[in-house]
Amino acid sequence: FKAMRDLAGTWDTGEQQTDGSLNGVIFKVTAGGSMVVETMFPGAKHEMVNAYHLDGENMICTHYCAQGVQPRMKLVSFDDNVRKFGFMDCTNLKPGAGHMGGLELVIEGDKLTERWTYIKDGKPAGDPTVFEMTRKG
Repeated sequence: FKAMRDLAGTWDTGEQQTDGSLNGVIFKVTAGGSMVVETMFPGAKHEMVNAYHLDGENMICTHYCAQGVQPRMKLVSFDDNVRKFGFMDCTNLKPGAGHMGGLELVIEGDKLTERWTYIKDGKPAGDPTVFEMTRKG
């Protein structure tokens, strides 16, 4: 979890959003150091939030999606640089609707890559959405 807390700060893809908002994420440590909150595309209409926290020995990520669903993922593997989260469950999900269901974080110093997997009918749908970012400041 320390590696997640160490992400605190602003990360940018280097590309500009059409509305001028940050095309990247902001990580913030909160709740007495027990949670890391990631705000994706802060200020944009499609702003989303991810909350990372420990549940016993498990690390959980809840993705508060612009679709209005909240998929929860659990850390399924990690090494020094890569953390992989797999789907657990999803709140507010309508039958037949898709949702995010997998996340891979690759942390390499001041470079961060996020790979998001979209799930439809219980299977990955399409290629992962990839964000490559560098730390600002």
